[in-house]
Amino acid sequence: MERTISITELQQSDIGSWSVKDNSPRGCHTVSTADIKPGDKVVIDNYFITVTEAVEAEQARIFAHYKKRLAEDGWNRYNVVQYLCSLPEIDPDEMAAALMADGVRIDFDDTSISKAENNAHRRRVCKLLPVLDKQNARVGAAYRCCDDCQIVRRIYRISEDYARENDLMYLDRVETTAGDFALPGSDIFRG
Repeated sequence: MERTISITELQQSDIGSWSVKDNSPRGCHTVSTADIKPGDKVVIDNYFITVTEAVEAEQARIFAHYKKRLAEDGWNRYNVVQYLCSLPEIDPDEMAAALMADGVRIDFDDTSISKAENNAHRRRVCKLLPVLDKQNARVGAAYRCCDDCQIVRRIYRISEDYARENDLMYLDRVETTAGDFALPGSDIFRG
């Protein structure tokens, strides 16, 4: 079994430099802690110990890799997300929510399970989506709304005259798959 130490553990130690394995006649050279990277082998107790990524950094890198792979076509099926996320043990609900928030369409249409089970998956994913407001609104992205999600189709602003004529209070509007609404956090017409 290969012994390992995370880069975070090395950086948290009080030691400023380490002996790192190389191909020189001596077999190693001295490097400062800041210059050590994952994959290096450092000498600890007369053993070469492999330096690994911090767990959080490794998980973020793996998540980003699978997210990029699933987003290539601009849409995917939830059961494909489940399958690909099972290999590196990524939560498929979190992955689907991250993809939908970036504008990737996820279809919940697995024919091997009931429509109720597909809807249950959809509701779980939708609970992880961000709430729509003026600061984060993007065309094509999905947002949480009650127990369901809505996809932004268009963001627009109405004139003060139009707001006055139609008794509308908010000037910034959003058209979603669920309908046409005032954009939360938008400018208010006070006329």
